[in-house]
Amino acid sequence: MTDLPVYYINLASRPDRRDHMERQFRRLGVAAERIEAVTASNVEQLVIEKEIPAEALHTLTAGQIACSLSHCLAWTKALEAGAQAVLILEDDALIAPALTKISREIIRTLRTGLIKLDTASNMTVRLGSRTYD
Repeated sequence: MTDLPVYYINLASRPDRRDHMERQFRRLGVAAERIEAVTASNVEQLVIEKEIPAEALHTLTAGQIACSLSHCLAWTKALEAGAQAVLILEDDALIAPALTKISREIIRTLRTGLIKLDTASNMTVRLGSRTYD
């Protein structure tokens, strides 16, 4: 999957999740780069420093803001690297063996600037009806 940079977001306090992701990447032969996740305490400091409006905490938790900022770090890294597309995963992702084939097809047919896949807890997402061996 050399055409597609892969980043995964991980809190330093969760080495178990880092190990989980790196085991999957090794098994699939995927080179991925870890992005240090922003923590809720970092968000609180940014509010104090006035970089994030305090009003944002009325509608979102510090954890939700931290997660969004972590994704922004990954996007920024991809843009700075000149990537045309990027795969960004959170550290609790379960990666199917077909990831490389699916990713190549998405890149080949991509007609939008962003695709975001998200689920609530314990949900499975299936993309389309095509079978990948």
